Amino acid sequence: MTPRVRSLAAIRGDKPDRVPVQMDSFLVCAELAARPYGEVFRDPRLLADSQLRGQELFGHDIIDVETGIAALAEACGCRVEYPADSAPWIHEAILHDLSSKEIQEYLSRAEIPSPARSRPLRVMIEAVDILALKARDRFLVKAEADQGPFNLAAQLRGMDQFLLDMIDGQDYITDLLAFTTEVCCAYARALSEAGADIVVSGDSFAGPDVVSPETYEALAFPHEKRLYEGLRSISARKSLHICGNVDAIIGRMVCTGADILEIDEKTDLRNASSLARGKVCLLGAVSPRLLRAGGPREIRAETRRVLESMAGNYRFILSPGCSLPGDTPVENIMAFVETGKAFGAYS
Repeated sequence: MTPRVRSLAAIRGDKPDRVPVQMDSFLVCAELAARPYGEVFRDPRLLADSQLRGQELFGHDIIDVETGIAALAEACGCRVEYPADSAPWIHEAILHDLSSKEIQEYLSRAEIPSPARSRPLRVMIEAVDILALKARDRFLVKAEADQGPFNLAAQLRGMDQFLLDMIDGQDYITDLLAFTTEVCCAYARALSEAGADIVVSGDSFAGPDVVSPETYEALAFPHEKRLYEGLRSISARKSLHICGNVDAIIGRMVCTGADILEIDEKTDLRNASSLARGKVCLLGAVSPRLLRAGGPREIRAETRRVLESMAGNYRFILSPGCSLPGDTPVENIMAFVETGKAFGAYS
């Protein structure tokens, strides 16, 4: 099987020849480009070329392109910094000094950012277009559509203040989430139209490591579900990423309408596999910290453990549980990919 055919089979639940392997490696690829990270993440050609270089070196099945977790926030007006040696980060929220009433007024006149006219979104769209042209005949192109509705709402308000406002029951929250859902939907749709085979939304701030399962059920889940309902007509598969231990909400994540759920090493993989089997594809879940700081022997053992946890579930893609740091050793990544290929084969 080609990497593309293999990966599509896993997403559908057909039996591929082996488990597909993905790399969540945008920072590693930026490091390989030998340019300041901020330069790579603001230039679509450099961004696409860095991903192609990484795939050629590591030999994984799915190209996963992103610029970090601040593109939508920047498009909505937040101040974002682009360091030379790390991912972009939000320097200042757009709603941080507003009252609930002022936020309601802001939302009454706010416009959905145009993916074609917003620079941080356009960089990704143009990079996806390049990758689709150069690589889509052999590989799946997976585009990180930045943040999910709950994450983006927290970024626009400022995460600490957003948590406090939820405790106080501020009445702007539902309207803000409705707005961010539309923002996320427009961007994911544009990435699909550019040629992405998979679009990913990250909603980790909604996970149990940050808020209660009850908060997830009441505020995050309905808007994730609305997001994927709004994307039902696009050609790209939809993926939801939530970091941390999602044991308490994995059953609800299965019901969002996403085609793929991305989980990390804190989650009970066997339980997740049981709940997701026959419904959605799982992606994960080797520790990025181990991949950066461990040795090849430890990485091989952990990769085999993850594969064994998913035994019998063909709807599975092997991947780091989250983004790899840029200084992750090449030999560690090679050990991960090679082990996945060798021990992920189906008889």
